[in-house]
Amino acid sequence: PGGAIVVPAGWLVPQPSGPPDKHDLAIIVEAPPAGSPDSSLYRVIVCNAGDGAELHPASPAQPPKVKCKAALVLKDIPKSKVTDTSWWLLFLLPYVVPSRTNNAMRTYDRLCFLTGTTLEASMAVTIDDPHSDWRSRHRAGIEFYGNLRVALQYLLRRAGLDRAAWKLFSYHYRVQMVRMLQTDLGNRAILSLGDAERRLIAMATDHLAYTSAKISLDMPAATAAAVMDAANKLVDTVRSLSSAKTGAATSSLLPVLDLESGQDRQAGATLLPLFDGFVRDVDIAGLEGPVTQPPLLVPVDNLLIQRATTLLEALAALRFADRTCSLIDNQNSNLKFAPFLKVAILQHLFTKALPLPRTPDKHARHD
Repeated sequence: PGGAIVVPAGWLVPQPSGPPDKHDLAIIVEAPPAGSPDSSLYRVIVCNAGDGAELHPASPAQPPKVKCKAALVLKDIPKSKVTDTSWWLLFLLPYVVPSRTNNAMRTYDRLCFLTGTTLEASMAVTIDDPHSDWRSRHRAGIEFYGNLRVALQYLLRRAGLDRAAWKLFSYHYRVQMVRMLQTDLGNRAILSLGDAERRLIAMATDHLAYTSAKISLDMPAATAAAVMDAANKLVDTVRSLSSAKTGAATSSLLPVLDLESGQDRQAGATLLPLFDGFVRDVDIAGLEGPVTQPPLLVPVDNLLIQRATTLLEALAALRFADRTCSLIDNQNSNLKFAPFLKVAILQHLFTKALPLPRTPDKHARHD
């Protein structure tokens, strides 16, 4: 009673070459607490801040960002539905079998079986859940990692951790991850780093620097200075260790290395391939997938809506505004702050471009 499990889910879309495109979700299934008046009603929380998060509740309360409820809460689900193996088979099948028909909408539509109503009606009931925080969507392709963080955040908030404590926990979590990088880079037997490894290190250190600057805004000046100084020292140390790994990557003939000093002990001896790099348990060759072409983007020019002085010019301004809003809507995934762009266009159209009608009082003074 009161326990919770995290179930991986999502969908796979086949690609012309290489592995299928993978979209991950984290599903929390939460049992009713002990002593609950109805012990047969469960909760299911869909954790997603990547592809498909546009189906979650969204809010423009902090412009120019449009934040979403990354943890979508569905409550009052009967135990008979949560334990329905046929539904779980249907829900998890797209995560195992790639298909071109797999997408976010089809996956979320299957959730309606649990609540017996539409997804919108279910969201309206739990939109004010205090443990599901508003947050920005992920823009990097890190859905598996990011959605697990969303699930961890919800579980900790549900257990009593407030938002300020979660931010501090998230900061220390990043610090620990970067310290693990520092330990790995301190191994003298590692002579070189690949491009992917250097990008990973750069991303981890950038995120730590950003997080330290963000949480320091809510701290006293002395504490904020200490946090920023510690983060900067750790970031500089990791980056300097990464820059020092300039040895040429080799594949077959490697010298025997003294793991303590990093010095050659017997030149020309044969060791394991890629012994001087990070340990990998699986072969990653080919997992990078095909080259992703940049999306085609039709430019949107809001300045073409000119002030109208005739009926024909007013009709032309209306048609152009309608075309521009349609263009923004069709390119929503490639444009930042698309809802705000449409609001700005319509505001300019009706307050600046189109002539305002006369007031009922014909003798009123017009400025």
